[in-house]
Amino acid sequence: MMIRAHGLRFEVPDWFGSVAAEPPVGDGAPTSAPPAMVVQVLDDGRVPAAPPDPDFDVDDAVAARLDGSTLTVWALQELGPLTVEHFALDHMIPTALGMAGHTVIHGSGVELDGRGVVVSGSSGAGKSTLALWLASHGWGWLGDDAIRVSPTADEPPHRAALTMWPSYPGARIHAEGHRTLFAGHESAGLVAEYVAKERLVVPGDRVVLEPVPLVALVAVDPSPWSGPPELVPMSVAEVASVIAQQSFLPAVEDRLVAIERIDAALALAPLVPGVRLVHPRTPEGLPVIAEALRRVLDSLAP
Repeated sequence: MMIRAHGLRFEVPDWFGSVAAEPPVGDGAPTSAPPAMVVQVLDDGRVPAAPPDPDFDVDDAVAARLDGSTLTVWALQELGPLTVEHFALDHMIPTALGMAGHTVIHGSGVELDGRGVVVSGSSGAGKSTLALWLASHGWGWLGDDAIRVSPTADEPPHRAALTMWPSYPGARIHAEGHRTLFAGHESAGLVAEYVAKERLVVPGDRVVLEPVPLVALVAVDPSPWSGPPELVPMSVAEVASVIAQQSFLPAVEDRLVAIERIDAALALAPLVPGVRLVHPRTPEGLPVIAEALRRVLDSLAP
């Protein structure tokens, strides 16, 4: 089965769901292009296995090894099929892309009038909720929780120096958020057997299939905040810190490898303005954030 994510094609097991199935057109990867990666899941991931020398693991639940363009995934404990697919699609593939030299940021992607924004932050910070709310109110949707960015080829005048690539058109939202904020969205079912999150289907007219210029990075601050939402400009060093901390890469202990990653983040940071979002995480604050973010984009217009 072929899926499309991050502007690339992937061959995955046939028993994977259809949430990331290839769209008929768009996103810059021709349907005739060979897959960027072949994902193999040992024993359907449901039987714990212990092949030697994994490159990385996630939560001591699944492990993976990348050999060229083949990503082999196996379970370290008994898991349900939804959980295996979730780990492979939302963790293993982005991390393997990072190992292969791509920059994949832990964040959701939206756009307004062709101007792309990555909403980044730690797990539970509210980035998916904010991005889906924006997509429900006129913004375009590129993806949830993992967005690949790359330097813009042959950068013309007045165009962003970075490009962001669409992922698959699904949003991972807690069941309570589905009921209270997104009741009109169809659910494709649970994300995984172990968590009360659902994959909500983003309406087709909001889904962006083509890459767009990345013009702003929003870092969602998870700290408690009782005041009105604020977008605070970040320095280049702060943007670099967000990119370094929120990129999908295996954990490393090697000091030289860590320095290389910091250097890579420092090279990207001057290419995209960043703002830090502090907000009380209430539904009433979402329209305020949307308007403030629109003003930020307008201020960046050439």
